[in-house]
Amino acid sequence: KHELQVSYDDVPLTAQPLLVHAVDGHDETRCKVQGAGLKAGLVGIPCRFRVDTKGAGSGKLNIAIEGPSESTISTADNLDGSCTVEYVVSKAGVYKISVTFAEKHIPGSPFTALIEPLLDPNLVRAWGPGLESKNCRFDLPLQFLVDTTRSGPAQLQVLVDSECGAAPKQPEIVEQAHGVYKVTYYAPEVDSNCKVHILYGGKEISN
Repeated sequence: KHELQVSYDDVPLTAQPLLVHAVDGHDETRCKVQGAGLKAGLVGIPCRFRVDTKGAGSGKLNIAIEGPSESTISTADNLDGSCTVEYVVSKAGVYKISVTFAEKHIPGSPFTALIEPLLDPNLVRAWGPGLESKNCRFDLPLQFLVDTTRSGPAQLQVLVDSECGAAPKQPEIVEQAHGVYKVTYYAPEVDSNCKVHILYGGKEISN
């Protein structure tokens, strides 16, 4: 509470000072937010960002996340006018992160985060005639497909060899669609046992 005295030419206009009730204001534009979790993350792995409300006045901070799956959200008060937000989602895709203060979006909100699958070579699948021994012919192009869409982003490698050594030509890998690749290779020497090694993220897949 504050007292307000109204005077004119140094003469009070009221017998008693007026009581004024002051309330805290708020300014959502003073809020700041930063952290990798606002832009990207991995499925099942906690994504984090920090919200700083110092100087923004009084108001309720609210976090809402929308996307392909529900999210588990937790906040930790840093006791310095800021808090750390952590969220976990169960499906890959694009998520919209809304951060509001006193029911108004802070600068930059809503944010867009791309959540990708966790890297798992066992989720990579390969198939096609180039992986069937009956189709293996020396000096003829052999082809098969590799689908990595269920795993996280990583480098795809294909090595072809036999007991006689590596194949004469390096396999050609061409992306046909997002995460789906066509591999073309040539078998090693005649009458040798051709082996195709498919590595994703440096690890051989179990296909």
